[in-house]
Amino acid sequence: MIVEDTGIRVLADSTVQNGGAQSAGDAMRQIEDSIFSLGFVNTLIYAAVVGAATFVIIKLIQHFLARKLTGNARIFYRLIYIIIIVIAVMCVVMTIKPLSSLGTALLASSGIAGVVIGLAAQQTLGNVFSGISISAAKPFEVGEYIEILNITPPITGIVKDIGLRHTTILDPSNKSIVIPNSVIDKEMIRVVRMAEKSNVCTFLDVGISYGSDIDLAMELMAKLVEAHEGTLDVRTEEEKAQGVPPVTVRVQELGDYAVKVRAFVWTQDTSTSFAVMSDLRYAVKKEFDRNGIEIPYPYQNIILQEKEKARK
Repeated sequence: MIVEDTGIRVLADSTVQNGGAQSAGDAMRQIEDSIFSLGFVNTLIYAAVVGAATFVIIKLIQHFLARKLTGNARIFYRLIYIIIIVIAVMCVVMTIKPLSSLGTALLASSGIAGVVIGLAAQQTLGNVFSGISISAAKPFEVGEYIEILNITPPITGIVKDIGLRHTTILDPSNKSIVIPNSVIDKEMIRVVRMAEKSNVCTFLDVGISYGSDIDLAMELMAKLVEAHEGTLDVRTEEEKAQGVPPVTVRVQELGDYAVKVRAFVWTQDTSTSFAVMSDLRYAVKKEFDRNGIEIPYPYQNIILQEKEKARK
């Protein structure tokens, strides 16, 4: 009897333990089901698949699309990249019930949230939309030399990058200037099409006094420009046969105190032009001084008169 009683008790205890373990397992499954719509393990597998698919899609875009996009078009690749990441994250988040409910609530209140976010990030969004506008309209491209005229002092340089929020310009002193796209979008810009590898013409303007020999001054300027190794002869073969001079020099203006003479200086690119113009200004000053050609500057004669002493 004792043995049988013991056996019955052992069997009962085992049944209770198995029932408790089963209840704990059911409780865990209920918790998982309340959090993960696909279950915990399936959610992990789903997240891994989504992550792998996102990685493959981005790599394919980089291989087939990013290499073909140059200049302004790269901004669209960045937008596509951001959109893919956002979609992938949302796909995983929607399988988590608490976050899914939160996302539904956020979508329901997206109208108010959009207004609030729009007001808070007005400047940032303005830069983003301006960047998209610049990329679509293509007033200039990466590698071109631009001058932003309405800013004091004017900003000049080569466009290095056009991003979502700003454009980066490399100025003649090799310094990077970061300008918000909203500023560029509303300013007047002069573009030098360096991307087309066209030569650059720069004006060498010098004022001489009315008493100086203007013919000699124009002759000296033409010789100095032609002799510089950095300048180009852009004459056609027909113009050379007709005897057109290699350097064009013209009288630009009869000013208040000087006759302004202009020489047309052709160089290979803008960076070369900067150095060439510096050399020519120095050479013109030295040559004019040597030949007695005056470069005038405004001055005033002040005459002091002593008052006549009053007679006693």
